[in-house]
Order: sequence, then C-alpha cells, then structure tokens
Amino acid sequence: MVVDISKMEEGMDRNIKKEKKKKKKRELDREQEIENLVEKTQKHLDSNRKIKKRKDPDPEESSPEKKAKFSIKLNTENKASEKDEDTSDGIKSKLEPLNKGKGPKIIVAKEDKKEEDESTMSKRKLKAIKRQQEGRIHETKGMNKALEYLHNWKNARDTWKFEKCRQNWLLSHAYDQNKIKESDFCVLLEYITSIRGGMREATRSSALKESGKEVGKSEKSRASRILQ
Repeated sequence: MVVDISKMEEGMDRNIKKEKKKKKKRELDREQEIENLVEKTQKHLDSNRKIKKRKDPDPEESSPEKKAKFSIKLNTENKASEKDEDTSDGIKSKLEPLNKGKGPKIIVAKEDKKEEDESTMSKRKLKAIKRQQEGRIHETKGMNKALEYLHNWKNARDTWKFEKCRQNWLLSHAYDQNKIKESDFCVLLEYITSIRGGMREATRSSALKESGKEVGKSEKSRASRILQ
C-alpha cells in the first residue's frame, strides 16, 4: 500500500490550523467574559453607593445650622475695662452654637495696643531711626567744628588754618539763626569780607537769591547785611 506523504502533511497542517483558531476563539471568549464581569461588578458597586448615600446623607449637609467654610478672626481692642470684657464674652456666647460639632471654628482674637519698643520694631525701622540719629550727631559735630573754625579765625589767627569744608558749612547756614547765633554771625560777616575770588561772588549771588525768596525777616535781614 502506497501512502501519499504530501497529502498526510497537508491534512496535519489543516488540523493544526483548526486547533489554533479554536484556541484563539476560546481566549477571546474568556477575555470578553472577564470584561463583562468587571463591568457588571462596577455597576453593582455604583448602585450600592447611591443607595447608601440616600439612606445615610452627609451630616454636614443635613445639619440645619449653617457652618462657616473658613476660620474667621474678629480683631477686637482690649482696653482693660469691664465693658470690653463683657462685650468679648457676649461675642463668644453668640459664637458657641456655631462652633459645635465638626468643621472649622470661628475664633475671636484679642490684641493689646502697646507702645512700640526696640523688641517689636522691624529691623528696617530700627535702621532708619539709627541713621537719623547718626545724621543728627554728624550734623552737630560739623556745626561745632565750623563754629570753632570761625572763632579760631577771629581769636587765634596765628594757629588758624584754612579748611574749605568748614567755610562751605558756614556760608550755607549763614541765614539759619538756630545754627549760627547773632554774635557768631557778626564774626561771619567779617570773615566774608576777607574772602576773595570766585567764592566771594558765589556768596553774594547766594545772598541775592535768599533776599528774593519768600522767607522770614531774619533771613532777608542777614542776606542784605551780607550784600552791604
């Protein structure tokens, strides 16, 4: 008996293909069943949640009292008087019903007004005060040195030495009675007559400007005396 091998091989190939197709179909059917099961389970869970929510509503939503969503601080001045204490206690008693149960609370904050000292001042403010104090000290030192320079010119000409910065200070503050008193101004007039050159002209032009300004009588008087 002669067996056709080629036909046998073809028959085997067909059988293998059929088995593969069947296996693939079974796998697809199983995946579809799993997806359907997951979908049904999810729907069942969602429905259970809705039913539970209807039976047990949120206590915050069902509460008749309206609760604040945010914590609010009411700043009140503490004046250390019985009236203010009673007012604060009254506010607290009114807020007690709102602070019951869960949720944010309403807080009444008290603030004591106290004078600012170095411990409570900001660093920037302290620096500004320090600079102001240093400026005053520096200005006082400059004034004292300038007046000493003028007195030395008058009384100790042998040891006196010219200092431009002292001269500039005297000329720029010549109209200020608070810094140069009358007796010192008389000495300054003598000093101005000794000045020569461009500085003398600058001093006269400054006096002209000062006399034309809307200033007090004392300033105008000093300016006219410088121009004489």
